[in-house]
Amino acid sequence: MKVIYAFKQFSKHYKPFDDTFFKLARLSVELSKKYYKTEFYCDLESSILFEANGVFFDKIIVSDKIENYSGSLTSMAKVYAMMEQTEPYIIVDFDTLILQALPEVHSIGFGYPETVHLHLNTLLEETRPDAYLDYLDKYYKRPLLEHKEKFPSWFKVDPNTSPNNCLVMVRHPFLVKAIYEEILSKFTDEETDKTGPMFIEQFLLFHYLKNHGVDLGYFATGYVNPAELNYSLVSHKFLHLMDYHTDSLINDKIEYISKMYNTTI
Repeated sequence: MKVIYAFKQFSKHYKPFDDTFFKLARLSVELSKKYYKTEFYCDLESSILFEANGVFFDKIIVSDKIENYSGSLTSMAKVYAMMEQTEPYIIVDFDTLILQALPEVHSIGFGYPETVHLHLNTLLEETRPDAYLDYLDKYYKRPLLEHKEKFPSWFKVDPNTSPNNCLVMVRHPFLVKAIYEEILSKFTDEETDKTGPMFIEQFLLFHYLKNHGVDLGYFATGYVNPAELNYSLVSHKFLHLMDYHTDSLINDKIEYISKMYNTTI
């Protein structure tokens, strides 16, 4: 098992690639190295950028597919990297920290369920999740309704869950490659750009796997990012620090974890 990362330079991104991002990226890679070999799939510009910012991998692969991709979906670097694999792997985002060797249980293991079934008590007892509903509408419902005629009659959406792919363990790389090839064949480049980054990378992959009865599972039951600056930070299999650009404690969290793991960043 190895850990792979993927990245491509874009002119615009919804999160900053600043000193905090690269500090978090260095910690992510160094923690992964404690348990696995690391590989970086990228364009040439990104390989230079990450090396200049002190993020070092066991192996760097400048991918022709990633280099020549001219669309705007930030997730396509990950999709192309996954399609190049011929042995089991874990693909990890740079804002995700592996805190222990991960159990190899399922054929495909996802980080955590990003979308969950809305129960009545969610609306009765909590603030109405308007932002959450808007997110589901924009990145899942709209592209699904727009393109539903592209999918076979057996394609059904799981009513309860869909994953966040900040971390995905793949023990069946050839299956994932074949599914992504089929999915991408259904869209023009322009259509792909308009679907949004989560629809193809996360939503469609998961539901293709689910419809084919593949053994799927999660490493956590929900979003993992404790607020406390103590050992509770590392009491999980992994952390997803996706709010690094708004989290006022992010530098303290990075410092705490790097010291605990004796990692210099």
